[in-house]
Amino acid sequence: MRSSTRRDWSSTPCEPTKAKRNAKRAAWLGLVAGSAGKALQSGLIGVTNSLIRRMLQHVGSSGIEPFVEYLTSRQGWELPVIVGEDPDATEEARGAWEEDLARLDTSILSTVGDEDADGALVADILAGVLHKSLWERQLEHFDEARKVMLREVVLRRSEDMWNQSTPAQRRGWYLSAWE
Repeated sequence: MRSSTRRDWSSTPCEPTKAKRNAKRAAWLGLVAGSAGKALQSGLIGVTNSLIRRMLQHVGSSGIEPFVEYLTSRQGWELPVIVGEDPDATEEARGAWEEDLARLDTSILSTVGDEDADGALVADILAGVLHKSLWERQLEHFDEARKVMLREVVLRRSEDMWNQSTPAQRRGWYLSAWE
């Protein structure tokens, strides 16, 4: 009479244990039901929110008008200075600011691609590509003021990139992001 127990190549009994299977299933259910699975966020929103927080600290207001005025009157994308901030904190913020700008640039370039688009059309290209994306779906969870801020930062940065660079430079940046 044959035994119903399976054996591996060394004749060691290999019985599937229900406890192991149940433990793995419970771990999986915990993972997908946990808050980490629900924390998926558009990278574009995450990096843009980080930049906005710093700009709002500089402006000293959470209102949309001062923010948009500040954003449109800027000559560059230098770190916004916070009055009374500790110099060490400023240096740490400068590193984070530059990292966030690089991520934003990479996001914009990877979204638009290496097209030789006119600076005036880049906003339309971005809108078309981001339509029905995670970015657009997650924007719906923000209030109107934050939506405007998020869109303005991405729009202004992309327009600045296109207006202050050549197609060859953008292509180089685009390709270097994929290395």
